[in-house]
Amino acid sequence: MFGEHAPHLKARTLPKLLCLPADMGSYWFDGDALAFPHRYAGIHVALCNHTKTHNVRCKSFVTDTHGKKVHVQVNSEPIYVTVP
Repeated sequence: MFGEHAPHLKARTLPKLLCLPADMGSYWFDGDALAFPHRYAGIHVALCNHTKTHNVRCKSFVTDTHGKKVHVQVNSEPIYVTVP
């Protein structure tokens, strides 16, 4: 896949990350997990929501590879997550 120029990458599986820049109200993505986790199987999802537009907004979050939220923003602070 990576060819002869990067043989060290052939043996390692890189994590999959889907980053969604967003501007959403609080009714989007409520609950502890994504609504259809099978659609994102094997992928970490990071929703990065705008902090200024909505009075009650969807908090930014990161999921595990099963669609469960592993870190959710509390207010408008940056969130830091290490993807395994």
